[in-house]
Amino acid sequence: MRGSRPLGEDPRPAERDSSPILHPKQYRGLSVCKTAFFNMSYYVYILESEKTGRFYIGQTNNISTRLHHHNSGYSRYTKHGIPWKLKFYKELPTRSESVKLERRLKNIKSRLGLQEWMQKNSK
Repeated sequence: MRGSRPLGEDPRPAERDSSPILHPKQYRGLSVCKTAFFNMSYYVYILESEKTGRFYIGQTNNISTRLHHHNSGYSRYTKHGIPWKLKFYKELPTRSESVKLERRLKNIKSRLGLQEWMQKNSK
């Protein structure tokens, strides 16, 4: 039969990577595997509205797509301040780290405090 093979045989050629094929659900809790296979970075970003002067803090794995999303009016919380410009971003290796930093920044209540933090942490 064309394309037939014994059950359990790896369909990949032997000279390729011999690591096991994992179902996506098996990746949960394996941050090393996620990083090795997908090499995904996460970003915490701060936007400033050119209309209102307000800041917006968020996290994503694709800044350019997210900024377009905000400036297109798709986001309920940012459509009032269009246009938005990227004021600051920081790249982090895991989503959990980006969520923690996002929370920490959202707890800085004053505009001056956030501006000082950005100045201190800019490259």
